[in-house]
Amino acid sequence: IETGNTNILANPGFEHTTATTSWTASGGVTATDTSTQLIGLKSVTWDSNSASQTFTSTAVAIPRGLYGRNGEVSCLIQVASGTATHTLQAFDGTNILASQTVTSSTLGARTAVNFIMPSTGNIQLRLVSVAADEPLIEIDECYLGEATNLSQISQATFVGGIETTPSAVGC
Repeated sequence: IETGNTNILANPGFEHTTATTSWTASGGVTATDTSTQLIGLKSVTWDSNSASQTFTSTAVAIPRGLYGRNGEVSCLIQVASGTATHTLQAFDGTNILASQTVTSSTLGARTAVNFIMPSTGNIQLRLVSVAADEPLIEIDECYLGEATNLSQISQATFVGGIETTPSAVGC
């Protein structure tokens, strides 16, 4: 079904039967939240238990129509308590294309970062724990695709002028 957006992630809102389908945690504990979820019927919690652990989407082939275009990764993230220092990344399997520290908020807050889409290969959205004692975070409504947070800014337009005639007085 065509939805009209360019989100290329599989299971971006964690609504699949098993919410973590298409996502992998390198460590820590993930759980499906169906009682206090952020949006929809489910969201996912991730409680990393050491630094440098990752929670990563399945790699997707970059559509040819997105090659070289402005890209964006984002997730709605809630931190129940403490201060999260995780980073949100656009990752091509080898290189970090862009990285942003998550917004640490007890309310769901969207963290986003922009990058230029590669012209070949695959791409992933990845969350990385920075500290060994990161707090549990709740994640929902992730996005990977063409940038939705950029817009064209018009330059000033000339609308009129003034013309002066020199005076002969005092010459």
